[in-house]
Amino acid sequence: MDSANATDVAFFDINDDVQVTEVPPQDIISTTVALVSALANIFMIWIVLKHVDLRTRSNLYLVNCCICNFAIMLLIPVSLNLFGMTDELSYECMCLWEESLYGMHFGNLLFALILLLDWYFVTHVRRHILIICAAWLLILSVSTASVSFCIFSLSYPVGLLGTAITFLILGISVILIHLLRIIKIVLLKQKEGSKTGLIIITAYFLCWLPNTVLIYGQGYFRFSIDIMVEHLTLILAYSQAWIMLILLFVCDKPFRMYVRKIFGCEARNISPENADKEQNVVLL
Repeated sequence: MDSANATDVAFFDINDDVQVTEVPPQDIISTTVALVSALANIFMIWIVLKHVDLRTRSNLYLVNCCICNFAIMLLIPVSLNLFGMTDELSYECMCLWEESLYGMHFGNLLFALILLLDWYFVTHVRRHILIICAAWLLILSVSTASVSFCIFSLSYPVGLLGTAITFLILGISVILIHLLRIIKIVLLKQKEGSKTGLIIITAYFLCWLPNTVLIYGQGYFRFSIDIMVEHLTLILAYSQAWIMLILLFVCDKPFRMYVRKIFGCEARNISPENADKEQNVVLL
């Protein structure tokens, strides 16, 4: 009897030492939304690169925006420490991980800004490959500098600062272009052209806006907010990729045709020049 009691005590002592780490439900939801957005990014990249007719200047900017966003969606689960990985990572690895996240977010915003300006000004610049290469060079430079400062414990958040400045420029550009568009329609009575680029980038900006304001507001103005509200803003921000996919399907005729073709519907051939015109016609 005594030995049985001793065994029971030992059994319960062992179980008392076992600690099960529970992942908050809101983090699971955020990660699920991020993974869905990652799949949406993959789909947009795949369908544009698969069909030559869709490889327009604007769509190539969109593809690079999706590449950056895909990297963000993959970096997020570990950044939230959902798998307990950050407890095992060294300080240098954490610097690489966190600062790369800010670098990719900067790149995501940068390509969104390029796409918006290209849509509005309709420059028809054929050096878009050069623009894309220059943008990636800037993204890698910002990311490398940010990681280096972090590793050497220098308090100069290059990636975070670049993200904030680019987001501010993107927000101002979205507001100004909407105002100019209203002026041209109401006052100048000009015809309205394609709104695809403007709709997509406006939706992208609005998805990230609440969370960005919250992060920088808490950092610089020291105000607090309910944790559930914070997670809701995160979920909205992570949702932007599949929201962009839906909007692209609804608003962009060439893209919609090829998506329908994948699911068994026929699509006529569309030249890159005509696709660019459909996407980029604006009120001039």
